[in-house]
Amino acid sequence: MRGALVWGLIPGWIVSTIFHAGLLAGGLLLSRMESCRGDYSSEDGTGFREVGLKTRESSNSPGPTSELPAPAGEALLTPITPVITQPPVAPAFDGPPVPLSLPNASHRPLLGQGPPTLGSPALPAATLPVTGQVTGGGVPGARGTGAGTGDGGHGVGQTSLFGVNDAGKKFIYVIDRSFSMDEYGAYAAARAELLTSLSRLTEVQQFQIILYNNAPLVLETRDSRYPMFFGTDAQRLLVREQIRSIPPDGGTRHLPALEAALKYNPDVLFFLTDGAEPALDASEMQAIRAKNRQGTRIHCIEFGRGPQLVGTDGKPVGNFLMKLAGENSGKYTYRDVKRFASTP
Repeated sequence: MRGALVWGLIPGWIVSTIFHAGLLAGGLLLSRMESCRGDYSSEDGTGFREVGLKTRESSNSPGPTSELPAPAGEALLTPITPVITQPPVAPAFDGPPVPLSLPNASHRPLLGQGPPTLGSPALPAATLPVTGQVTGGGVPGARGTGAGTGDGGHGVGQTSLFGVNDAGKKFIYVIDRSFSMDEYGAYAAARAELLTSLSRLTEVQQFQIILYNNAPLVLETRDSRYPMFFGTDAQRLLVREQIRSIPPDGGTRHLPALEAALKYNPDVLFFLTDGAEPALDASEMQAIRAKNRQGTRIHCIEFGRGPQLVGTDGKPVGNFLMKLAGENSGKYTYRDVKRFASTP
């Protein structure tokens, strides 16, 4: 009872101080013991064992594992280096810049074969000697639109007949089929050149053929609603079949055939005949000019027998065919039919 009273008279902070001082002294005594010293080594051969980390290589890597020693009292940690995978970089291109070709917007696509090369001879005409020359007033550039590349600058496809070139949308061929055209293979040569000329026309161009002797014979189209053919392969085949069945026969009358041709209001009229005689008289020439109000260009191709006649001045002797071409903005040319027969 007396001891309890004595402890009760002692302040609490003194008791706490004595208690914590005892704990601190006990800790210091424990830290000085030999079993807790890291530098202690016994004389009987026993001592502390070294501590280390044992690393194991990847299962894909052959070879034994190894132990990494660590200093006494410290554990070694193996640093892990992250592996960064980068995509391959293409080498820099040191060559010159590659030029790029851009489409030409000024070139518009054409339907069909397009216009032939200027000055290119017709296929049969390449083997037929030329004994005459092309004369006339040339081709004016008043009709049609576009810049064009031919002699008139009409901006549309062109074709030729025995070396006479012209461009347009509508073509009429007036071919003499009188009995005299059967001599020297003249009619066969005219028919072959005609088919070659048609092959140059495109689907947007129209044509009609009038074979005449005493009277004009107009070819029949597949559809009567369309009086003219178009430059398609199917319609060219139809024309080929028709003219193959029409032989040369009869006499020669030029005016009815020319008047029938002008009713179509073509841009170009090719007129081929071996009949410089009988010639058109002045009234007939005037009738043609009156009917040609649309400005059709009339080109005349004369088939003659032998060299072309020339005057004392060295120029070809004029006839109604030259005059007809000159008065209607056309051209004139001459072919010797005797040379057709001699051509192999």
